[in-house]
Amino acid sequence: KDKRYNMETLVPAAEMASLAEANEVIKLEKLLKSDDPAIRYWAATGFFQLAKKNKISNMPDLVRQRLNNATENDDVRLMCAGALLYSNKPGNALDIAFQMFKAKKPWAYALFQNIGDKAKPLMPEILKIYNQGVKNFEVRSALINGGAIPYQQLFSRKKNSGN
Repeated sequence: KDKRYNMETLVPAAEMASLAEANEVIKLEKLLKSDDPAIRYWAATGFFQLAKKNKISNMPDLVRQRLNNATENDDVRLMCAGALLYSNKPGNALDIAFQMFKAKKPWAYALFQNIGDKAKPLMPEILKIYNQGVKNFEVRSALINGGAIPYQQLFSRKKNSGN
């Protein structure tokens, strides 16, 4: 409500992207070209869903362009990173997502909670962040889903413990 989203265009875009199939890549690309960052977010989410379900492996160039555009909305960039991580050419997607993780962007935390093994190369770095005192639920969840700490630590209430 506060952002005055155009629900007449946003809801159909979100629905289409959430249910997209591989034969709808052209439709998703069109949405990813929208002037509205909320529409672009849903398009990127559609690409992420398709890639994670192994329904597409070759991402359109536009997905990489959105990821690498520093002026693009962070949430759009992160969903593009997620889509690329599940593609056959992830490129710099993990690096860019991790930069946002270190900058404490909320959607970066969410992405790392959802990419599991794709984040394994960064688990030592995320573990350092954790051991330096950033022990919030999101960081613990990313570490658990990446296999770096046991599930029992997800709801840990201990402060400043090394584990």
